[in-house]
Amino acid sequence: GLNPSTINHIVWTFSTLQVSNVDLFRALGLRCADTISSFALADLGYTALAFARSGIHDEVPLVSIAKESLRRLGKMHPIPGSLLARAFIEADLESPEVTVFLEGLAAVARQQGWRQLSPSGLEQTDFQK
Repeated sequence: GLNPSTINHIVWTFSTLQVSNVDLFRALGLRCADTISSFALADLGYTALAFARSGIHDEVPLVSIAKESLRRLGKMHPIPGSLLARAFIEADLESPEVTVFLEGLAAVARQQGWRQLSPSGLEQTDFQK
């Protein structure tokens, strides 16, 4: 089977190359959702961003990533936090799981005194949405 790191690399590569095979992304999304608890925190962020940037995602992988990220919110730090925020904002999902995660991430950022999310390029106003 595909491990989380392999799924992350495949999704990232295909989204970067602008591969537009809907069935492929749907299959990767289902596999991602099935193995989400095994993903490293950084892989959650990179995989979410890759799915969002593919432009052909459905809600399955991103909502499962939002749920898993919410479970790990207490361990969140700026890099995966910024990747996840950027992915969910770019995907523009109308999902309660995504909304709850983004609100929780904003609270963690305030509590921990994060001045900037890394990598740079994510506007603070975007993060506050």
